[in-house]
Amino acid sequence: MADAHAIFHKPTGAECIVRTLEDHGVRQVFGIPGGANLPLYETLGKSEILRHVLVRHEQAAGFMAQGAARLTGRPGVCFATSGPGATNLLTALADAHADGVPVVAITGQVPRALLGTRAFQEADITAMSKPAVKAAWRAESADELEELLNLAFEVAASPRPGPVLIDVPKDVQLERTGNGHARSFHFEQHVASDQCVMDMAGLSRAAEQLKRCERPVILLGAGAVRSPQAGALAARLAREIGAPMTSTLLGLGAVAHDHPDYLGMCGMHGTPAANAAIAASDVLLCVGARLGDRTTGRMEGFCPEARIVRIDADPSARRHDGDIFLTGDAGEVLAILLVMLEGACHGRTRHGSCAESESQDAPCHDPGDGPRTVIRMAGEIMGPDAVLVTDVGQHQMWTAQAYPFQRPGRWLTSGGLGTMGFGLPAALGAAMSAPGERVLLVTGDGSLLMNVQELATLRETGADIAILLMDNGGLGLVRQQQDLFHGGRDGSSGFCAGTDYAAVARGFGIQAWDLATACDGPAMLAEALAAHGPRLIRVPVAEHAAVWPMVPPGEVNTCMLSARDATA
Repeated sequence: MADAHAIFHKPTGAECIVRTLEDHGVRQVFGIPGGANLPLYETLGKSEILRHVLVRHEQAAGFMAQGAARLTGRPGVCFATSGPGATNLLTALADAHADGVPVVAITGQVPRALLGTRAFQEADITAMSKPAVKAAWRAESADELEELLNLAFEVAASPRPGPVLIDVPKDVQLERTGNGHARSFHFEQHVASDQCVMDMAGLSRAAEQLKRCERPVILLGAGAVRSPQAGALAARLAREIGAPMTSTLLGLGAVAHDHPDYLGMCGMHGTPAANAAIAASDVLLCVGARLGDRTTGRMEGFCPEARIVRIDADPSARRHDGDIFLTGDAGEVLAILLVMLEGACHGRTRHGSCAESESQDAPCHDPGDGPRTVIRMAGEIMGPDAVLVTDVGQHQMWTAQAYPFQRPGRWLTSGGLGTMGFGLPAALGAAMSAPGERVLLVTGDGSLLMNVQELATLRETGADIAILLMDNGGLGLVRQQQDLFHGGRDGSSGFCAGTDYAAVARGFGIQAWDLATACDGPAMLAEALAAHGPRLIRVPVAEHAAVWPMVPPGEVNTCMLSARDATA
């Protein structure tokens, strides 16, 4: 009878969701149960494969799914109930959309009969989320769910990854398959596979430009990090054509920070040498970078005399008229270009020296500012294989400037949306998706407070995460812009009541150290980072410590302010 029951058993919508997630290799789901998704949670509780991580805020569930996805490359999954639970996911989904991170969000919804009646905790999350996701669907029957979930994973993962949302009414979760009408779903994707091979004319034009130019520069973005071997191939190409390399914020780690042909990060808080090299270039080879405004500054001054050759997996990513646009995986396109250019540029002298980068940067660093030193020491202690996560603010920029990046794919940060509160949950998602990895979170007091409740989740999971908290008593990057460009009216960005973050951490049951109390700061830092389990290290930072250099908003990247300019 048991076998006959198994043969004729028609799964519910909730059972279909859980089974399909298992079939896609999902092992962890981040979320919070509520009235509209309790059937799904009842079924989830029976799974021997899926582990549920109870977060304290749905936004954190979305960021944890991101952390897992950013580290593994596979879609992360999060759950939320209807109404406020679903709307709380929106910031994390918009963040994933901005940075091209694959996430599948499954929300509960009020029963179908109550839709449109302003029922308790009803919100049209599919309509609300559409600008923030690649696709959003509401399931109308249990029979649709398997196809819908399979499509969601496909859409989330390619060609430029991103978030997808599926809204499932409560009665659809309870409904058995075979009792409803299943619609067919289609999502028009821009397919990039093998297009780089087919567009030989574009490749030939790009190769010809790189042969004839005199001042080429290679700019590495997130696509150079995602593509296997793209960084190594870009470094070979740089040597072949005599080009210096630079990177965007999300391209950090594509090549090692101390590579002899690497000028450092470009853009608003990049190195003067990198920005100068781009401005003087005659061909810019842009590898997997979307060329956002924090990278380019005012467009008129961004490589004004250069042809831009762009490599991108997403054909819809075109931004500049007249570009040579090569669609395909960054590593595959670079490999073809290397073959085409082998020996063609022999003897070309590379412009823009890395020694020049170091000498130009030195005056821009504030000698009284120690955060970069602490971050550099932390990176050296944690080692080249550590997973590095940051929030958003001054600490993020100091980390981008000072951390000794060695490997691609180990740097997780919010780039396009710039979301404070990203760091702690993203670090949790990364740590839980890859047990045994060493995870370092660099955050600021303003960012930590955005999702401080997830310290409870951290303690509950016991994840091995070291939190390096840069505490300057306020919103440092906001305060810096107020001081520089808004008449010093920064009263709105300081935290008047101080917080004992070490005591807060201990209140959650987490080990804590405070470098303000250390007789030997480096020794305390090394001790704390060598420990295991959840731990927090507070680093006191001067209230008006600033990130230098800095391009004023709306200026060209060659107009960089230094600490000396601020005091002049």
